[in-house]
Amino acid sequence: MGLDIRYCAQAWFSGNSDYDSGCGEVGMDWIRANPDFPEVAADLKTGWYMPGQKGHFDAGSYGSYNRWREQLCGMVTTKAINRVWLDPDPELPFISLICFTDCDGVVGPKACATLARQFAEHEHKLSAIDDERFCATYRQFKKAFEVGAESGYVLFT
Repeated sequence: MGLDIRYCAQAWFSGNSDYDSGCGEVGMDWIRANPDFPEVAADLKTGWYMPGQKGHFDAGSYGSYNRWREQLCGMVTTKAINRVWLDPDPELPFISLICFTDCDGVVGPKACATLARQFAEHEHKLSAIDDERFCATYRQFKKAFEVGAESGYVLFT
């Protein structure tokens, strides 16, 4: 079992907020902000969305994703990730991903746009990293946030 990332652009809110309505059977996504991280999905209403352009990737096991996230943190600060979690700096690049759930959450288009920009700004640092899996996952997240920034979202499931 691991972390699956699903993303889409041009999502349409159905107006239906009844979880038990069966909308998932017709290809819609149930969107609900993680109550521990509501700010990254503040621009999304709770309910069923019909995704437009979509994609997905496997971010690995939860353990490997957390190791990847530690490496991402190390790209932008010398502080250990657990120190960042205890005292998050809102100006730190990737902070909304570093201090985010590893299993159940959604990132709305505004936070996606910020993360897409940060991934683009720091992509040049990949040339100094000798870890192809890290680099591949970095590029997958970059694409997911670019797509999600287009009136969509990125789901962590």
